[in-house]
Amino acid sequence: MNLHIRTFVLSAGFIYHSAVGRERAIHKSTTMEQPVWNFEQEYEGESGDETSVNLRAYFDRMPNEKMQQYSSEWTDDQVVEWDDNFRDDGNLMLLCCERDVDVHEYRRVLEKCIELWN
Repeated sequence: MNLHIRTFVLSAGFIYHSAVGRERAIHKSTTMEQPVWNFEQEYEGESGDETSVNLRAYFDRMPNEKMQQYSSEWTDDQVVEWDDNFRDDGNLMLLCCERDVDVHEYRRVLEKCIELWN
């Protein structure tokens, strides 16, 4: 059966999945977990562009256990290896971004997040 799957983000933190085929339609709603912080709020020293918002959202979804492993004493190469989501060109793999995020911006924002949450 050929299915066309559509996902919609609705207000109040719900995601609605709809799969429609020739023979039947399947609909499912899932409750999303609300973010711990308002990552769309501009923070001192950041541009507040779409990339900044996506980077803060990336850290918001990072498990606390992983974030607690981070050490500011690590080299840039150790940070890249620890995160395991950097591209070969040295920038973070983030979707829907206007610009690249290098390891220096990554560390600066991550350390702000850790400071904010502690």
